[in-house]
Amino acid sequence: MPRLPATNRNKVKTERISVVITPKMKDQIDKIRYMQRKTLNELMNDIIQAYIKKHGADLKKFKETFEESETETKTEEKGTTEES
Repeated sequence: MPRLPATNRNKVKTERISVVITPKMKDQIDKIRYMQRKTLNELMNDIIQAYIKKHGADLKKFKETFEESETETKTEEKGTTEES
């Protein structure tokens, strides 16, 4: 199937990562994804999404801990506080 020109592709932003695995793991994952008719990219996205869903509490805790702190820091840098 021919590829669409870059201007017509879905414009969802993505990031590239590099993963190092053993040859045995690569062989096993290739066999599994072949049986599921998935690309390696599709399989990795599925795995990562499942991991994020499983560990959602950690993500929530991270946001509460660090994003709240960033907001407070930015407010302090501007010289304003909620008390003002």
